[in-house]
Amino acid sequence: DRYIRTKIEPFLHGVPIVIALIYSITVLVTQNLNANMAGRCNATVYDPPHCIGYEDGQVREGFEIPCGRGRDGAVTFWFVGYSIFFYGTPIVIGTSLG
Repeated sequence: DRYIRTKIEPFLHGVPIVIALIYSITVLVTQNLNANMAGRCNATVYDPPHCIGYEDGQVREGFEIPCGRGRDGAVTFWFVGYSIFFYGTPIVIGTSLG
């Protein structure tokens, strides 16, 4: 019981926190954080109806956010998500069997 609390539990808390912080800071620094219609802020692409006919990065008159903002954030989201799945699953299975 003491071994689990002192050796394993910090790892189980630390890894998810570090992954979440790295992803969140990356998305914030690259300005790819957008609100979606589900009430969550994540790496959704900003493509409202007023952006039809505008290229990514262009700002329409009367608006502040550039059209297409968040495309890089979506790629980062998928990369982090699939990396966790493909690397995390074998690690969990290996440590469970070990």
